[in-house]
Amino acid sequence: MNYFTKETFTFLSALKRNNNKEWFHLNKDKFEEYVRNPFLKFIVDYEPYLNKIAPQHEAIAKKSGGSLFRINKDIRFGNRDEPYKTWISAQFRHNKGKDYTSPGFYLHIEPNQCFFGAGIWHPDTLTCGKIRKSIFDNQDDWLKIKNKKSFKENFEMKGNSLKKLPKEFLDCSEVEIDLIRKDFVIDHLLTKEEIMSPDLLKKIIKLTELSSDFVSFLTNSVGLKFK
Repeated sequence: MNYFTKETFTFLSALKRNNNKEWFHLNKDKFEEYVRNPFLKFIVDYEPYLNKIAPQHEAIAKKSGGSLFRINKDIRFGNRDEPYKTWISAQFRHNKGKDYTSPGFYLHIEPNQCFFGAGIWHPDTLTCGKIRKSIFDNQDDWLKIKNKKSFKENFEMKGNSLKKLPKEFLDCSEVEIDLIRKDFVIDHLLTKEEIMSPDLLKKIIKLTELSSDFVSFLTNSVGLKFK
């Protein structure tokens, strides 16, 4: 089935031009029909497949408090005159982890940027240290995951890095680029056509499978079980 349609992108583009409460409330029925409800349906259908691939990670189809992020911005950290995000996204994280301690999977839909992501974004200092140590102690396993052909063909590492290598990790040139990372995330760009395709679920399941070893390594590194 098609979860998302051209009306999904039309609404999000219009929201970018009319980012205010008055316009949003006048058009909330379109948000429900073309944006939120289709994403909730996707999450329902994705859940059994995610459960097979990563049993400890959750796909929870709830308007609030589940996998789907709210459309409302946190105005404490943004422009109060633009109260809404102009994208819709969902995070599928570990059932015992918090945002900053738990690697997971992610789907982002925005008119000019759609992508599937996996890993952990902006972990706290303690969590980041655990991951770096695990990479240092298990370099062969880490490189095997990163250098796998299907992984390299489908994903790109993203995120911020330190300016120099921490002194406790000297003489490890093969993984040096990863030991200075502050984010451990990968992404796969998706076109609007792929988002609107009836094969979207199949595509995301495949990307979840291909990134599962990466997420498993990170999950075990922070002291959680992947399976």
